[in-house]
Amino acid sequence: MVSLWPVQVASWQIECCGTPPSVGDVVEWQLSWLSPQPESDFAVREVTFMEATALPRSGAVVADSGVVLQAGALAAWWDGGTVRTAPFQLRGYLVEDHHGSVPDNLPTTRGVVRQIDVATCAYRREFAGGRSWVPVPGSERLRPVRKSPKWFRHDLPRDDTTAAGELETGLLIMLDVADREVDADEQRV
Repeated sequence: MVSLWPVQVASWQIECCGTPPSVGDVVEWQLSWLSPQPESDFAVREVTFMEATALPRSGAVVADSGVVLQAGALAAWWDGGTVRTAPFQLRGYLVEDHHGSVPDNLPTTRGVVRQIDVATCAYRREFAGGRSWVPVPGSERLRPVRKSPKWFRHDLPRDDTTAAGELETGLLIMLDVADREVDADEQRV
């Protein structure tokens, strides 16, 4: 079973009230599963495949709109998913979000941060004088770091032109979610 999972964390999650992780940290996060999306607020989407079961969350009522995906020690909320007790294949993204997009009683996923990359993307105004910024196709890149920054670079032009600037949009973290106890040498966050 896969134990190393790519997990995305948006920059604003860390800047708001998140703890910047470091390589080697033990983390316990509530995760969400997102289906592939052509556009998103994250510069680099690391598509992953998961074989999981989809179970109703503990205490769920019929009106709930999602399920808990379970793949070994990994648990993730799948909004809109349907219950499937037999393992099945999914394609999508794992996202850490501690701002209420998952049920409060969703099980956490505990793992060790093995790698951190800061995701960067160029953005330009949709049109001169406009207020909307759009990603510049093909400008996405990852920069490896040992510790996440608390504050991410937001380098966009202040004039009304369509000139491009860059944003650090978040983190791509490789999370080791092995079905084992975490070593005493590894630091818990």
